[in-house]
Amino acid sequence: RLFFFFQAEDGIRDSVASRGLGDVYKRQYQRRVHGDLRYWNMDFKKVNEELAKFVIKVAHSGKWHVIEIAGKCLEFIQSQQAELYKVKDKAAEVKVMREELGKAFTCIDELEKITACVKYVAWPIESDVKQYFVPQMFHLINANELWEEIGHAIDGKTLMTVASDTSMMSKIHQSLYDFEYIKKGMEDKICLWKRAFPRFFLLSHEKIFDVMEDFPKMEAISTLFSVKSLKMLNEKEICGFVSNTGEELRLIHPVCTKECPCLALKKLEESMRETVKEEIMCALKTRALKKEWYLKNLRQAIAVSLWVEWTRNVEEALKGKDPVTGFANCLELYNNELKIVIKLIQEVTDPEEVMKMKYITMILYNFVRMIEQLIKEKVKTEYDAAWLNTLKFYWKNNTILVKCGDSIVEYGYEFNSVDLPLVYMPESIGTSFPFIMSSIKHQIIAGIAGPAGTGKTEMCKELATLLGKPYVILNISDSVSVEFIENFTRAVSYMGGFLILDELNRLNSEKKWFEHYYKLMELREAGCCELVEEGKSIPLGKNFNLIATLNPGYMGRTTFPNVETVPVTVLPILPLCEATFLSDGFINGKTLGSKMCACFTELKNKLSKAHHYDFGVRVHKRIITLVKLLVNKYNLPEEVALSQAFYITVWTHLEKGDVKLFEDVMKATFGEKVAPLELNLGLFKVLAESGKKLPEKLVYQLVYVYEMMRASFSPLLLAPDEKILSVLTEAIAKLYPTEVPTVHVIDISLPTAEVFGKFEDAGYVSGSFDKTLMSLDGTKENWLVLTKTVSAAKTENFNSLIDVVRKYCSMAGTMKTINEKTKIIFVATDIEKASPAFVSRTAPFKFEQESHQPIYLFLICCLLYTSPSPRDATLSRMPSSA
Repeated sequence: RLFFFFQAEDGIRDSVASRGLGDVYKRQYQRRVHGDLRYWNMDFKKVNEELAKFVIKVAHSGKWHVIEIAGKCLEFIQSQQAELYKVKDKAAEVKVMREELGKAFTCIDELEKITACVKYVAWPIESDVKQYFVPQMFHLINANELWEEIGHAIDGKTLMTVASDTSMMSKIHQSLYDFEYIKKGMEDKICLWKRAFPRFFLLSHEKIFDVMEDFPKMEAISTLFSVKSLKMLNEKEICGFVSNTGEELRLIHPVCTKECPCLALKKLEESMRETVKEEIMCALKTRALKKEWYLKNLRQAIAVSLWVEWTRNVEEALKGKDPVTGFANCLELYNNELKIVIKLIQEVTDPEEVMKMKYITMILYNFVRMIEQLIKEKVKTEYDAAWLNTLKFYWKNNTILVKCGDSIVEYGYEFNSVDLPLVYMPESIGTSFPFIMSSIKHQIIAGIAGPAGTGKTEMCKELATLLGKPYVILNISDSVSVEFIENFTRAVSYMGGFLILDELNRLNSEKKWFEHYYKLMELREAGCCELVEEGKSIPLGKNFNLIATLNPGYMGRTTFPNVETVPVTVLPILPLCEATFLSDGFINGKTLGSKMCACFTELKNKLSKAHHYDFGVRVHKRIITLVKLLVNKYNLPEEVALSQAFYITVWTHLEKGDVKLFEDVMKATFGEKVAPLELNLGLFKVLAESGKKLPEKLVYQLVYVYEMMRASFSPLLLAPDEKILSVLTEAIAKLYPTEVPTVHVIDISLPTAEVFGKFEDAGYVSGSFDKTLMSLDGTKENWLVLTKTVSAAKTENFNSLIDVVRKYCSMAGTMKTINEKTKIIFVATDIEKASPAFVSRTAPFKFEQESHQPIYLFLICCLLYTSPSPRDATLSRMPSSA
């Protein structure tokens, strides 16, 4: 079996005709060891048996010295390089030494190349992945033997001596050839894996090795599919997925884990899509307005079924004699179904069932709004622009087709697991959705422009989810290379998904964009056939899409050459709030949403324009989350909970001159008696009686900081330093002795490399933040306090960590997910340099600093009136006010 593997790897020919005994690796090894061709005359079976035994012996010995080789190379280079440059300074005068100097630099160059190759091959060869690189292991034996000779020879010798030794340089050159040959063989193998399973283009080579070694462990699968865990059958077959929301998908065709991981992953992908398609077909055939139908079917299948039915009902209304009556009937139908589902939310107790009901509530609410919009625009026929530009689902010949504008896209059947859908805006469905769909048809890059918090990225994700397609979000910056984007594009094009280039105008120059653009267009043009790479064709999928989001807050630009841009319609806050309150089971959801939006509108119009004020979507969602928390935890009435959520979210970070304006708006909205409540009385009392004579507002703020963290938000404290948190930790220690957090303070004003890590010759060096995050004990309470300067360049690294996903990707590519016990807290004196996207993700708190102005004035007066005469002439000219 091993030799069939060798023959499959054959593809390199030499001057000796192949006689079926294997590939060139084996022949070269035989020649080097035995010096003749006596093996060629031996019995075929005997040769196979002997070499098979040898391979098995070597594969289990683990005697590889590649790490030592890299270390010896670096040690030798570092010890000799300083001397070499001293000689180089003198070489300008001594012409005779130039030749020796050239040889020395050639030696250095070859040793550095050997080190780079060794670093590449070391980990796979020394791990369980080595079973996939048996031919390379043959070659490595020779490289190690040769390096044992070189290692002994260079000990105690200078670089000039080694470089002048023709025999030694010949061995070094041969060693470099061996290692480059091994590296090339491994890269070819990885190319085979990528062609077998193109989702590997999303991963670095190290990550691919991890997947191949760890398959079928969950850590390997989660990097390729958006799932939480796997369902295994007898530890030999993958029989299902569990989504990030806890929903289970039972595969029609279980996948055996004993075969090659590449083939198993490919079959897993195909089985997933077949299963999702079957679930959708089943839901369509059994559609009924019953609790059992909602609970039995897959959430994704329910969504598609409802969309197909909604499209059919609206088209029937348009084709009828009186479209107005038809729309009224549709409106009544979906309003009644919405009421039934809201009641079910209060009845079900299982968290997964609750999430499913909330999901359906949002979809039905969207249907109601879209019908209302069609009535408002007086749509009378199916050829009106408003209807043509609406998203529509059709079930034809056991296939789901999605139509919008002039584009028709086949449903992708990718298993997705979103928490809740967006509230669709008729404005966006009428502009942005048709534009993005049209970009698929006409093969252009679609640009979505708008300020932070308007839902640009979420809208792109939502459309991809609606179309049943995978999506990849790539945060753009100048550090993103052309090759990096190229790999992602290949993977997404194969999957037929969306590549979202998030915040494109973070690029500092249009020149950098043109480099990306022309590579993307090259891939786009090959997208409907196949891409040829180094003579090997890689099949690409159809209907993949490239979308760029642009934020005017970056670089002052909202347009880029060759990017067709449409402004995003700002998310309508009122329907968003109404839908979210309803999906949370609030009976008066529409009233609460209306009152909340009216209050926010007044505050936005009357308050000053401070940099840390945010009135975007995220702060609205934060308030809704707090309302639910306060109702459930403190049994507050719904309207009282809403007013307190405003105090926690807005009042705590107001500038001094805006406090009175805020209080006036609150009284006008909620009544004269509205005021901040003493939530968490125990903590409030401990802080008030701490003996430190804390101002009343500071006590409220500290209690609210604690409540924010318990609601899984990340506070941004606008304060001089992190000492203010010590007051809170002392109070928590007294009140909750078992919940005392371990505080880790990290100065993020240091150079980026010191904070986030860097690559050096010896490998990756972790930064202070990486080290702290990776060493956290997830079973205990941890506070990560990030202090000092908050700049846009650094805070972008935290966006995914403080967002819903709570994941951090290090500079080395390592992913770390933090649990609810780890709280992220920012402490900064100002945030003028912070990006709007970062500010909107945090919960700001502005702490008043004590004013020492009267003391300073008294001291200045004393100084002026006790200074010796004659006084400075400039002093006598100062105005009396000074």
